[in-house]
Amino acid sequence: MSDASAPVEPRPSGTAIALRDRDSGIEVLLVHKGGGRQFHAGSWVFPGGAVDDDDRNGLAPDDHLGACRVAAIRETFEESGVHVEPGSLVAFSHWTTPEMAPRRFATWFFLATVDASAEHVPTFDGQEIQDAAWMTPGVALERHHAGEIDLPIPQYVSLLGLREHPTAAAAQQAARAAEPVRYLGQLRDAGGGRMVFVYEADAAYGGHPLDAPGPRHRLVIDGRQMTYEPLTP
Repeated sequence: MSDASAPVEPRPSGTAIALRDRDSGIEVLLVHKGGGRQFHAGSWVFPGGAVDDDDRNGLAPDDHLGACRVAAIRETFEESGVHVEPGSLVAFSHWTTPEMAPRRFATWFFLATVDASAEHVPTFDGQEIQDAAWMTPGVALERHHAGEIDLPIPQYVSLLGLREHPTAAAAQQAARAAEPVRYLGQLRDAGGGRMVFVYEADAAYGGHPLDAPGPRHRLVIDGRQMTYEPLTP
């Protein structure tokens, strides 16, 4: 008999953070998910989705990263009509939906670039995807704080990091030089209406007190404001 309290097994997924350079700085492609029961309904996200059987064609059975890469490319085109350069994808981070969630995904986020000679005007179906737009990371974060758009945590944290890079090439170079950060959060109540997602390597991970001495790797949620504390010694 299965254990009804056991966490749902996360589905392998791929997400592409499509990048392009403009005079205003680096821009990322975001799509606005429609309503209903789809994952992150109503939010603005990077295009992506679960791996399907066809994404594994021609790959070794254990090449899970490769399958997520193919899924990210496919989903970006399906959701926005934008082609990303297959050879440009760089592993950026890995997010696993928290264990208490009823639907879970284990998602590789990839930085990707587009052909600089084309405009890449996004298209969308008006149902699953309600809108799509290129934005600088700073503008996307400002619009979230102003209540104009909703950004899920993985998008918020990713945009914080990308905001520091002047060009797509600089962002990808930094990603190649770093080990992708893996996120599996544990949700904690910090009181006063604040919630905290604690990530592995944080001193509070595993149920320890939030003020336990030691390293920090967490995200504090206070209304629409999110404060990310990257891993520190």
